[in-house]
Amino acid sequence: MELNNKKAIVIGCGSIGSRYIKLLSDLNFKVGCYDIKKINKKNFAKKVIFFKSIKDSIKSKPDIIIISTPPKSHLKCLREAIKSDAKILLEKPLAASIKDSKSIIEIDKKNKNRIWCVSNMRYHPAFEKLKKNFKRLGKIYYVSSHFSHRLSQMRSSGTNVFAAKKNEGGVILDCVHDIDLVIKLFGKLTLTNSRIASIGREKIEAEDLANIWLLGKNGIHVTMNFDFLSRWKTRGIKIIGEKGTMIWNSQGRKPEIVSVKLFGSNGIIDTLIDNSKLSHNYVYKEMLIDFIGNCKNLQNIKESFKVFKIAMDARLN
Repeated sequence: MELNNKKAIVIGCGSIGSRYIKLLSDLNFKVGCYDIKKINKKNFAKKVIFFKSIKDSIKSKPDIIIISTPPKSHLKCLREAIKSDAKILLEKPLAASIKDSKSIIEIDKKNKNRIWCVSNMRYHPAFEKLKKNFKRLGKIYYVSSHFSHRLSQMRSSGTNVFAAKKNEGGVILDCVHDIDLVIKLFGKLTLTNSRIASIGREKIEAEDLANIWLLGKNGIHVTMNFDFLSRWKTRGIKIIGEKGTMIWNSQGRKPEIVSVKLFGSNGIIDTLIDNSKLSHNYVYKEMLIDFIGNCKNLQNIKESFKVFKIAMDARLN
């Protein structure tokens, strides 16, 4: 893929924005960035360009724009970014409110195939295995999904938006990826119940523990458990069907150790991924390559809204 003459702008230079800047530079993009806060330029490569405003960055005529600001500012940034001719990628979650998300939908309707939402977990090799093999289980009865890790070990909880803002924070909105994956596998899901709590000792205003119950078509029952409490990171999905059970289990961060196994009714175990080490940047890089190209697997705005709506309903249930 020849990208030497392509330009990218990243709006928002926090931990995620900085990751995008590095990955885009590695992909040979000419990268510029803007952040409302003062940027420590020493943290970035010398070839990165720093702009004083979004308007100034647009004048550089970028091919792509990534908005990685806090959710409450997504709509404001998008209204500026859409004035360019660039393809736009919004960091998850879609917004901080249903009102803002509906405004984003209206902008999307007028700008077809230009706006997408971050869905990097769709590119996880374990999810790919689940997607290709779950039909081997026959009728699906029950699905459980979980994510667990202490927020301060992922990011600085004192300043992180998912800790500090009740209206746009909390573990559920941080885990919209996981809701997206079960919808991608099993189609439309309806929220039946939820429970949230804040029980840890970190400075988290929003929920740090969440249990969500969903119901899918054909009577598939789904439970999801998220927390910002565990000092050891885990993530996974278990799918129980009439012909067997398939389990994705991920442990740790750098590297992430991944396994996917299918347990048949006859006692035979089919190991689809055998404790493989996964780079911390792998799924982000794969998502960016798709975004730069044809966006075949990327989450569109309609899909993002469905996920966001379930997340917000679960928080307010």
